[in-house]
Amino acid sequence: MIKRIILKVFRTVVSLFPKKYILMESVPDYADNTLAVYNYMIEKKLCKDLELVWRAYKKTKKDARSVLLDKTFVSGLRYNYFLARSKILVFCNNTISKTDKKQISIFLCHGSKSKMTRGSYEAPKDLDYILVQADMFKEATKYGYNLSEKTQMITLGYPRNDDLLIEHNIDRNKVFNKEFKKLIIWYPTFRQPKNGQKNVSSLTLPVIHDEEAAKVINEKAKELGILIALKPHFAQNTDFIKNNNLSNIVIFDDDFLVNNNIRSYQLLSLSDSLLTDYSSVYYDYLLCDKPIGLIWEDYDEYKKGQGFALDPDVVYSGGEKIFNVEDFCAYLERIAKGEDILKEERTKIKNLSNVYQDANSSKRVAEFIVNLIESN
Repeated sequence: MIKRIILKVFRTVVSLFPKKYILMESVPDYADNTLAVYNYMIEKKLCKDLELVWRAYKKTKKDARSVLLDKTFVSGLRYNYFLARSKILVFCNNTISKTDKKQISIFLCHGSKSKMTRGSYEAPKDLDYILVQADMFKEATKYGYNLSEKTQMITLGYPRNDDLLIEHNIDRNKVFNKEFKKLIIWYPTFRQPKNGQKNVSSLTLPVIHDEEAAKVINEKAKELGILIALKPHFAQNTDFIKNNNLSNIVIFDDDFLVNNNIRSYQLLSLSDSLLTDYSSVYYDYLLCDKPIGLIWEDYDEYKKGQGFALDPDVVYSGGEKIFNVEDFCAYLERIAKGEDILKEERTKIKNLSNVYQDANSSKRVAEFIVNLIESN
């Protein structure tokens, strides 16, 4: 209690000093929409009068100013110093509340709303701006984050999606140190958390939730020259999968990306297909105009449990539904042959869910921030 009082008084006093920072946040550290905006602002040398500072949770970044938010009192003082002296707060996962009315807060989000999530994650009541991909998400976003009337929704494109639309000079075989003809990236939504929160599905990972199923799919992928690269949600417990040494189903995480100096959506752009389910990555990947498979085994359970904010029969019509091992193997066959049976449906949903379909979203958001600074 005493420490909290000291921090509050300290923050109040420091907030009287001139603002000289832009405080940025993402989970994992230095990633997602915030990183794309940061990189653009650094490259173009924008906001010369304000210094960019990251709020980090695990580690600092060598080539960026960072404040590590751990449990020590000293780090709390340091963080509150930067927070109170920041003119702009830019975040895409854990929200940052303002310390005074002179600050401007921008929530870049970490995915478009399609699942029913109200009550589990709320935006600050004093939030100024929130980024949405298209008008179709506005009502779900307002409801899901319980936004106040003060918060303005801005449609500028998701900055991270620029990586999906830029050609990258990256050898994907070297990244995984394997030879393969086709690459499928699998991004499942989170189901059974590590931290004791309520499960949203009885399945840890649909379709390959047992060893035999995983082996059958692995053998089919091996036969067809396909590598399936699975990136579980960071809060997901997937120890049971890691114990199986499979040749053509590999698991990677954020550390893998950092060690290979590659961003998540850079890697995704190198793929021939996306496997996902009820995750917002589905809307982003539509920009790639490549086949999407939707792991749908626990759809009924998910619908009855968490539920959907948008009609899943409409918005997910661009993805091929996979309910079991047989469906999975048939999908692999189509990817190997280069068949694309839902191209027309994907295009329809892409045009509804992505107002901007170019590689300039980082530019638009960065320039929006600059304009805010100049006009305030």
